[in-house]
Amino acid sequence: MMPTPPTPDEINMVPPMDFEVVDPEPWVRCRLPNGTIIKVRTIVVGIKMLPRKNPDGTNVYVVQTNTNVRVSENVLKLHK
Repeated sequence: MMPTPPTPDEINMVPPMDFEVVDPEPWVRCRLPNGTIIKVRTIVVGIKMLPRKNPDGTNVYVVQTNTNVRVSENVLKLHK
């Protein structure tokens, strides 16, 4: 049985938790067939623990993230 997703009201009533980034977020690099490199990184900006449990008894967390995307076009192919 899947737990019900938290409502915005449920999320907003809980204060954010303090947290420490243990490992810096790495960039994931993807090379497209045309040589373009797309780099993607997800950065955690907030964590909240809701006042309820999952069906298995574990805590329910909401994680707020930002996603950074960088595109590097293949310069050699663009000049041909």
